[in-house]
Amino acid sequence: MSTSPLHGDTFRLGYRFQRHWDLPMANAFFCGELGAGLFLVSMAWDFPPGSILGLLITCIGKPFFHLSHMGVPAKSWRAILRPDRSWTSRGLIAIVVFTGAGVIHTIDAYLGGILPYGMVIQFVAVAAALVVAAYQGFAMSHSTAIALWSTAMMPFASLLYAVTGGGVLVFLLQGGELGMNAQGHRASVIAVMLGAILIMLLGLLHAAYHGSPGGKVSARLLIRTQYAK
Repeated sequence: MSTSPLHGDTFRLGYRFQRHWDLPMANAFFCGELGAGLFLVSMAWDFPPGSILGLLITCIGKPFFHLSHMGVPAKSWRAILRPDRSWTSRGLIAIVVFTGAGVIHTIDAYLGGILPYGMVIQFVAVAAALVVAAYQGFAMSHSTAIALWSTAMMPFASLLYAVTGGGVLVFLLQGGELGMNAQGHRASVIAVMLGAILIMLLGLLHAAYHGSPGGKVSARLLIRTQYAK
């Protein structure tokens, strides 16, 4: 929601709902966070199928929805040309690096780690995945007109969503292969992550409500929507 004192182009005081960050952009953010988080958690838990699925979600789903949002695929590649001033450009570069390094690392994992400089490739893949998971939080936090997002907590929220989503998906994919002790342990970890997300959401709502007037309106609308459900 915009906090501009003028309501759109009508020169009236008030607030209006933003239309730029639409459903395709939300889907792109979801694919980026889920895919990168799934890759990271699968690597930590030694689950190569999850790494492959994470790469597919991020490297196919995220660009598809970004192109759907931009509307002009032939010119969309130009978004990568401003890494000095745009988190979108940095994120696109990270996706390219993540795709290359992630694919090479996954192949190396299936081959038993025979490729030279395997640790370097793994480090690059992890670093790129972290950027992919977090950069949209930086981009959203720079949207000062949307009070609910205008906070330094957004990048940490993106990372938390990514790791939790990846952990839940790995648990579901691998759950039948685990013993009762392992299932209980991972379920406890996921429960802690979900609790952390709840605390993060409450913190974002608290910061917005006690921030600008626009943030207070956004927080009230979100709370009412949740109660209505």
